[in-house]
Amino acid sequence: MGGEMGTIGLLKFGEIEHIKRFMLQGELYFNTVEYFSANQHDGTSHFRFDRFEGSSHIYQPDQVAKITIAGMEVKMHPDAGPIIMRVSRSEYYTHVFCLTNVSEPVVVEGTKRVFDPRMFKFGTAAAMILDTIAFMDLLAQYIKKSTDIAELKAGYVEYFDAKEYSGETGAFRKADTYSYQRECRIALNTATEGPYTMRLGSLKGIAYGPILQKDCINLIKDEMAILS
Repeated sequence: MGGEMGTIGLLKFGEIEHIKRFMLQGELYFNTVEYFSANQHDGTSHFRFDRFEGSSHIYQPDQVAKITIAGMEVKMHPDAGPIIMRVSRSEYYTHVFCLTNVSEPVVVEGTKRVFDPRMFKFGTAAAMILDTIAFMDLLAQYIKKSTDIAELKAGYVEYFDAKEYSGETGAFRKADTYSYQRECRIALNTATEGPYTMRLGSLKGIAYGPILQKDCINLIKDEMAILS
């Protein structure tokens, strides 16, 4: 399967059983924001976790002279890490579903690839959403019928230098450590505790997969993207 770069679509990575459900049922598994931030020190799957997840702003220590905590003034040490600001759970997106944007080549060791091979850390299979408009239409139809989602937004993640950046973060900004993921995410706000699962219906004709890691070519040749 291949196509011209710039018009490819979105990739979803996961284990084969998850990708099969994604294809057959349109199953979207949303983890909580807390899941991604609370597990940042997991030594085996650190690529999933981000200490800034769920924050509203970060500020570098050279941007803040002092802070006040419970009436006490604390001076900032110049070598301190960034101050991370968070708001109450109801004020930010509570759950996220992650995809990879495929729009331009990724050069890995001098070879043009469709995506960074590190993405297979998220699972040994993938699916490609080819008709993103039809996919978003299914998502919109689901939201219209839903009674437990207060807000939803889909968009591309912007990446920042965590050692230099001060300002707004939110659901659609991440440290550039994760820029290889080229993330497009769907974020929602719901009172649901724990993971949230959507089932949009079959993605036949909208997406292609499963694509197994062992069979994946992941190559750009003559301006064509070749996955399998």
